[in-house]
Amino acid sequence: MTPTSKIIGNPLDNQQPATFSRDETGTKSDIPFEMTSRTQFYNLKTTANQNGVQFSAEEGYGKHKITFHYPYDFQTDPATEPPVELWEMVPNKVEKNIIDADNANTRALIQQDIATLNALVDDIQEYIFSVQNPPPGGSGLQYGDLDPTKIAFSTKPDSAAAALVLANLIVSGVKSQIIFAPTLRQTLTINDAYPIPATFLNVGSIISSATFPALFDIPNDLLFQFPFDSDPSLDASRPVLHYGWFMDAPEIRQIAWLKWQIVLNWSYGLWPEAQYGVPL
Repeated sequence: MTPTSKIIGNPLDNQQPATFSRDETGTKSDIPFEMTSRTQFYNLKTTANQNGVQFSAEEGYGKHKITFHYPYDFQTDPATEPPVELWEMVPNKVEKNIIDADNANTRALIQQDIATLNALVDDIQEYIFSVQNPPPGGSGLQYGDLDPTKIAFSTKPDSAAAALVLANLIVSGVKSQIIFAPTLRQTLTINDAYPIPATFLNVGSIISSATFPALFDIPNDLLFQFPFDSDPSLDASRPVLHYGWFMDAPEIRQIAWLKWQIVLNWSYGLWPEAQYGVPL
């Protein structure tokens, strides 16, 4: 006798072997059910739609299958699933006014010479305007008036010498300096049951490179290093400045599979203590 077999359908839903996986967005579960009742099949689809559960459904000849897609491991508590972390160091560069940029010459300046250099910039603009729009009688600022060697800088030797270097650059048309200002970004991918929401703690604060790793639990296996620029030692007439990371407000967005992402950004730069306080 030749053995035979047949599939016995059941009108109610019967759970089939499930599939569990993990990728760059975390864990997932596919829980399939099969049935022969079309009414039961439609009821399950309606319930899934009403509850916002992702699913895929298919009808066959006398059998129906619906698979529910969950954004976590269905066999564990989704609230205990750790987030998937992605760390990025994004290179950025900006042009900064040559008088405000941090370099050996600007560090030597006192406030008086900074004001004199800013006045020189204004004089250059006035001269350019007078050339393009000659005043009656030919009066107005002359090119000789912009000679850096004729400018009365302060009596502090280091500051005056640095100011003369910068004045020659400014008269030559150099207006800015390229500053490297990287952005550090952390992306947390979580399921919709993650119990810790994004907060605004420390938003708007400056965090030093020395305290950053411990404050935000930075992994020690990242393939980049933190910049450790020394704070400029400036004349007492000038504002106190600190290097550090400015913390931006969090970005929160929902992505596929009912997953969420919390994105934190920190921008590196030189910040005045009077505006942002002492770095954490």
